[in-house]
Amino acid sequence: MSLFSQLSASLGKNRIVAKPGFNRWLIAPAAVAIHLCIGSVYAWSIFNPALTRHFGVVASAADDWSFSAVVWIFSTAIVFLGLAAAVGGKWLEQVGPRATGFLAACLWGGGFLIGSIGIATHQLWLIYLGYGAIGGCGLGLAYVTPVSTLIRWFPDRRGMATGIAIMGFGGGAMIGAPLKTYLLSLYYQAPEYLGKVSELNLITEAGRRYAEVAGQRVEVVIASASDMLKAPVPGPEGVYVVGTGSTGVTSVFLTLGIVYFIVMTLAAFSFRVPAKGWKPRGWTPETAERKGKSALITDKHVHIDQALKTPQFYQLWILLCFNVTAGIGVIGVAKTMITDIFSPSLPSIVDAGFAATYVLMISVFNMTGRFLWSSASDYIGRKNTYHCFFVLGAVLYMSIPFIA
Repeated sequence: MSLFSQLSASLGKNRIVAKPGFNRWLIAPAAVAIHLCIGSVYAWSIFNPALTRHFGVVASAADDWSFSAVVWIFSTAIVFLGLAAAVGGKWLEQVGPRATGFLAACLWGGGFLIGSIGIATHQLWLIYLGYGAIGGCGLGLAYVTPVSTLIRWFPDRRGMATGIAIMGFGGGAMIGAPLKTYLLSLYYQAPEYLGKVSELNLITEAGRRYAEVAGQRVEVVIASASDMLKAPVPGPEGVYVVGTGSTGVTSVFLTLGIVYFIVMTLAAFSFRVPAKGWKPRGWTPETAERKGKSALITDKHVHIDQALKTPQFYQLWILLCFNVTAGIGVIGVAKTMITDIFSPSLPSIVDAGFAATYVLMISVFNMTGRFLWSSASDYIGRKNTYHCFFVLGAVLYMSIPFIA
């Protein structure tokens, strides 16, 4: 037996069946904790400015990555989230939530650590591999594990149970955005300041700017007043030496990787599954039918292998795929978008703190909507819930040009 097989067996579901009298609500905090950790992916846009100013710190230098080069890291993570969730969902049924939860902690935390190495060595492919691919697989496993576990414990309220878990995923940026902003300011080191542009002799060659300092040329960047307002620690506008400061993003990746691994591991090892045949006290599917909820709650299941053969599966998949593209497209560039659009006209208002708050508010409403819609589906039905928020979403998106 391989080492991984032994690990799966030791963490497997047969060893963590809950004892009689176990309070099913104790599972909820662990599920939410895991989703809060992985939900920080929605605050990815906080990293975009720092990654595009690795050498220049206050402004992009010639050797810095472009925005178009780093923005796809987030998209890569979301793609691997979907792929890992599809594969991991079936594996979860075999080994149980502890094994998948612990592996998710290793992948998500490890993805940050590999990403930090990529930033420190300025190897973009390592960030795509670490945060995007490996971390994305951790996202997928960590997403399905709490949802599957809570549904087992709440067969009478499946919509609410799902909402509890994914509420944490939607609200992850509510904690992640201010946390990342704080850590970036904590680890930030301003580069060496040479003075105002008018005070120095600047030379431009092959797309690089140089300044004469003590008879030697040093590469520099010119930071405007707007650039300095976006910095974690504002400073004077003017000329700064390239490579003398730090955005702090390498240390932030390292810190978050360790923190997320610890929190997710503790949460994963607190999971239990109900004993075979367990049902909530006083609840049976027949009871639900007498209450008029037979269309919403069922004890029948379709195996994944059979579900893949039905047209409904692909219809639902396509519907959800098109729906999430709108939200993901905004979330991945939220901070950059708000600063680029509004900062030039409102420089005294739209600073780094304002942009972080904007990302946070997206997370607040994301979290609230996930729980409310999921809980409402227990009463109005899944199809009616889809009808409500898809129609409402389409109307809101079409109204944006007129409201703006």
